[in-house]
Amino acid sequence: MLSIGISALSVNAEQGEENLVRSVLNQYENAAKKHDVDSMVQLSFDLSWPNQEQFKANVMKLDEKVIKFETIALEMIEKDLYKATVLAETESLQETQMEVPVLHINGQWKVIVGQDLGENQAEAGATSTTIKSADFYKNYFTNGGWDERTDG
Repeated sequence: MLSIGISALSVNAEQGEENLVRSVLNQYENAAKKHDVDSMVQLSFDLSWPNQEQFKANVMKLDEKVIKFETIALEMIEKDLYKATVLAETESLQETQMEVPVLHINGQWKVIVGQDLGENQAEAGATSTTIKSADFYKNYFTNGGWDERTDG
């Protein structure tokens, strides 16, 4: 009887967590469509600019209209990490299905953007599958990403 109660609590907790992740993805999509830079930066991390100040400065420079960032599937990969399958479209990128990590870090869920698509993936509509581990992302964003001394 106790194990059934614990299992039900676990399922409810996971569903609640999944709802939080979906909410962050929806908020990110709305912010991106409006080009609300402050909200976009608050809701995400970018692999290209792990420093949040650099990220914000670069997003402010972008004049790319986001048409779509629609979550079509969501899957828990491990503790603190989900994989969102998203249909994304911008002015320069035709509708493309991609996998986007969503990370729980410092008490918040963050959409991880800036993942490169292979040259032909966007054209072919292929799915990007470059999701790393939660520890990788936490270390990457905690330590400021790559080492600029070795990446020239």
